[in-house]
Amino acid sequence: MSDHDDILTSEEAAKLLKVSERTLERWRVRRRIPYVEYPRQGTWAPIRFRRTDILEWLRQHVVKPTRNGDQPA
Repeated sequence: MSDHDDILTSEEAAKLLKVSERTLERWRVRRRIPYVEYPRQGTWAPIRFRRTDILEWLRQHVVKPTRNGDQPA
């Protein structure tokens, strides 16, 4: 995989995560998910996501089961 293949648009990142683009945008605005903001081009800055960052973010958000399935206190 080349470095260029590692860069995703919002649409591609949302598909990878199986969420809507709107959900991805909310997470981004609230800084809940890593993203890349390119230098501004006029009044807007292109937003992209790195596949490796998203996959690592997913690994960090895995909820591990408890031994007996007990709910945390």
